[in-house]
Amino acid sequence: MNGSVHMDQELLKEVKKLRARVARLEQEREQALVHGQQELESLRDTEPLENASRVDERHVALEAVFDTLEDALVVYAPSGDIIRANRAFYRLLKIEQPLEYIQQPMEARSQLVHMCDERGEPMPEESWPVMRVLRGEVLGSGDATDITFVTMDGCQVQADISGAPIRDRAGNITGAVLAFHDVTLRKQQEQRHVEETRRMDEFLSIASHELRTPMTTINGNIQLAKRRVKSLSLPDGGPAGYEDKLTLIQELLSRAERQVRIQNRLVGDLLDVSRIQASRLELNVIDCDLAEITREAVEDQRFAVPNRTILLHDVPADVALPIQADADRISQVVTNFLTNALKYSAADRVVEVQIELQGKFARVSVRDGGPGLSAENQVHLWERFYRVPGIEIQSGSGMGLGLGLYICHTIIALHHGQVGVDSKVGEGSTFWFSLPLA
Repeated sequence: MNGSVHMDQELLKEVKKLRARVARLEQEREQALVHGQQELESLRDTEPLENASRVDERHVALEAVFDTLEDALVVYAPSGDIIRANRAFYRLLKIEQPLEYIQQPMEARSQLVHMCDERGEPMPEESWPVMRVLRGEVLGSGDATDITFVTMDGCQVQADISGAPIRDRAGNITGAVLAFHDVTLRKQQEQRHVEETRRMDEFLSIASHELRTPMTTINGNIQLAKRRVKSLSLPDGGPAGYEDKLTLIQELLSRAERQVRIQNRLVGDLLDVSRIQASRLELNVIDCDLAEITREAVEDQRFAVPNRTILLHDVPADVALPIQADADRISQVVTNFLTNALKYSAADRVVEVQIELQGKFARVSVRDGGPGLSAENQVHLWERFYRVPGIEIQSGSGMGLGLGLYICHTIIALHHGQVGVDSKVGEGSTFWFSLPLA
């Protein structure tokens, strides 16, 4: 009998402890809900409530909004215990027994979900979002914490967590509210995109290097053949039309040489893009004259395309435009602007190049008589692989890969300069870049 009485007393003590804990949780829950209700009322209705029925109605409305939110929402007590969680939270963590889960202390809940940071490292307790908010931090959209955790069924989930402390009228922290936004799918897509980009860059690098060697060999053989053909002389009593055949062979070899030059430029673009993506585009910076670089690029194009008119509006002969730059790379930019202007304007249109001194900057612009560009197209011009839809080649041959302007933009940016385009549909385009004077 005495043993039974003793057991009943022990059971009664445990029941009292349980009731005290439940009462404390209920009190903290009510404090948080009352504070949330007060905040809602201050925003929606500053007039005093007239009767208890209005309180009940708004309480029901607040509960309905709380439970229908797509993002997981949790209200915490100062101790870190969960006072209230909406359905989205239980769905996110795949919790089938909500009451059993929320009754566990914070440390136990943390061990169940294995919280890790963005790098996959386990998070120390002081870095848990709920602990930061309970210390008074506000985790807004710009400060949202990325957390990786494991759901009850063993799946890995990533979430952006934002939150804020709940304070009473005296400013004391009485709890915390945290919102969990599931970003698992977005993160997976971003990771796939990064991996695909990495593989594409590797492919471009390998392909361009593999293409460069045979192209160099072909070009060398063509030049050798041209020299051999040129050295051939007409033998005495040679067949009729011998000289014409040699001329035809020379012309065919010249055409092949031009095509190899075009392919070499494309391969060079691929190599440059792979270097840019790997942050390995090196510059050989020296003191040079931008005006002289531009003049040489113009002369090269006049020689390469003798049937086109390229006007150069130069600075006076006694004016130098000293810059610190990689002369070959800057020449590459001028040449790209020129070849585009020649390619996308009719053969009878003049291409104009202007060299200017503008304060502490030197500017080079290339104007064509092409179809012009819409404002929408201008926004994307400098992007990798972008080609303006509907724009056809007006003269010459060879279709670009949409890499030239992207490379030009990168080269000028590395020189601390600027690039731009001024264009209207039907009125041609002016591509320009400016560099700081040395």
